[in-house]
Amino acid sequence: LQNRIWRWRGFDVRYQCLGDERADGPAVLFVHGLFVNADHWRRNLPALADAGCRCYAIDLLGYGYSSKPNPLSEAAKAVSGENGRSLSAPVADLGTAGGGTREGVEVEIGWDL
Repeated sequence: LQNRIWRWRGFDVRYQCLGDERADGPAVLFVHGLFVNADHWRRNLPALADAGCRCYAIDLLGYGYSSKPNPLSEAAKAVSGENGRSLSAPVADLGTAGGGTREGVEVEIGWDL
């Protein structure tokens, strides 16, 4: 599969695509898990493209051939939404099993800054 690069907010995101863009089938986006990249889907893309789907597989930031930004850089913070947020007293709205929310729950940050 041919590698392509999509420029997103100053970062390179590698992706692969297969299938006819004019096909009536659905578009399918493959997103890899930890410690792999878009190549993980190399056998799935052709099968679904042959069935009439438009298939896309991406390398998430930090994986494969995509950019690997420093998580503490200003550019990475802008992408992750960390700019302007106070990390000293993080608060999150958590969901409940019944579909409700538990608002204002303090959460512990799992990394050192």
